[in-house]
Amino acid sequence: MFKCLLCSGDVRRELSFATVFESAPPKYLCVKCHESFVKWHKKSASDANYGYAVDAVFILDDAGQNYLEKYVNLQDDELAVCFTAEIRSKCYAGLTYLTISDEASQLLKTAGIPFSNEVEEIENLREWGLFCLHENERKERTVKGNINHVLLLFMEM
Repeated sequence: MFKCLLCSGDVRRELSFATVFESAPPKYLCVKCHESFVKWHKKSASDANYGYAVDAVFILDDAGQNYLEKYVNLQDDELAVCFTAEIRSKCYAGLTYLTISDEASQLLKTAGIPFSNEVEEIENLREWGLFCLHENERKERTVKGNINHVLLLFMEM
């Protein structure tokens, strides 16, 4: 039995052929915590202020605030594994992402997504993306260049 990384409750895994042979990804959050995150379902649209597509994984609500508080402020690095599948599904294949913070870099590293935190290195690429934890992080840093995709872990409503 595993413990939820957010609430320390029990994480139950379904018993199936995939879980017996470990081809199913392990679960790090209990059902209650995982279901408390609201997925961002809007289509990626070009931001009029910036001119590139902005997408998100989740809506920033109480569950998102709790996650960010533990992951960023309390430096609970184990939480980097929680959303690797969701992040991978939203990233553009073959695109290298610029990260603004160490926490964002750790999430992409854990998800196996190519990234760099060096603006000079990434600006030489023909196409690249930007990955941030939330909207305010994106607004803090002005980056120019051939940005094809901006992915936020949490989008404010």
